[in-house]
Amino acid sequence: WLVRHGESQHQSDASYDQHTCALSDLGRCQAASLAERMRLINPELVLVSPLMRAWQTCYLANARAPIVEFDSRIIESNWGKPEYYATLKVPDRYDAWDVDVMERAVSMWSDLKKRSQERIVLFGHWGVLGCILCVMLNIPAKNGHPFAWMDNAGISLLSLEDGEKGVLKFW
Repeated sequence: WLVRHGESQHQSDASYDQHTCALSDLGRCQAASLAERMRLINPELVLVSPLMRAWQTCYLANARAPIVEFDSRIIESNWGKPEYYATLKVPDRYDAWDVDVMERAVSMWSDLKKRSQERIVLFGHWGVLGCILCVMLNIPAKNGHPFAWMDNAGISLLSLEDGEKGVLKFW
């Protein structure tokens, strides 16, 4: 499962800080509206971008699992600017803050295919989640950008068939 964060304060023009902004009032409502879906999914593993808007979405969606961890591979795209997150680097076991978004997507997809858990939820950002979709379907991302838009608090289901083939169930 891929979940995009709710509307951020930056998206609602309440904050000029697009790096560390929190959810807007609407974004908090959007995130809370995911709670019933999370209960039905009953995740075994939750991976969360360490950027505030993503972990707030995860928290408000009441996403609970035996394993919940931050993963810098699902931070937002740096949109070709290596210095984008220079002041935000918080170490995690992947330390992918400076890694190109497509490299992060390839690493994430490769890791997901090896996991024993079946119900995995990623809370992240449109750019990187779209790139994971491109990697999974073996579709090139145009200029490093995914081809499919994802709404705030949007949720998508990807699955793995025969241990290797990625299938998009819904976007």
